[in-house]
Amino acid sequence: MQEFEGKLETAGGPGAWTTITLPRRVASMLGPGSSVAVRGTIAGHPFRSNAMPRGDGTSYLVVSKAMRSAAGVAAGDRVTVARARHDRPRELELDTTFAAALRRSRRATTGWEALPPSARKQYASWIADAKTDATRERRIAKSIELIGEGKRLRG
Repeated sequence: MQEFEGKLETAGGPGAWTTITLPRRVASMLGPGSSVAVRGTIAGHPFRSNAMPRGDGTSYLVVSKAMRSAAGVAAGDRVTVARARHDRPRELELDTTFAAALRRSRRATTGWEALPPSARKQYASWIADAKTDATRERRIAKSIELIGEGKRLRG
């Protein structure tokens, strides 16, 4: 685990992200060009996030409101971050009927495996948020169709 100190920064305004820039030595160990899952602590409190590249050789972590509240920190504070790459995929709990439908469709299984974790989570949440069994069943059928076509949910 690598440790560094940095300042929590925000662009200001409602909805603006609060971030911390990773030192170049830390960012270079993550690899070039893409978002990388990381875990660690901020001010001693555990977190899971993604280190994202800026395009200038630096990377940053988004520090959510929940993370800041748990750590008792705010934008402008200097914090100590201990972080490590987190290569183990996050577990996603699927509705059992949806999981069975995915297994029955080779096209949907192939499409599901090609989806990034964020798109998988969106499908799983959309199905889980159904208020009635009929809605859940319609959403499962629509999801299998869209996934089999290689499509993501909109919005």
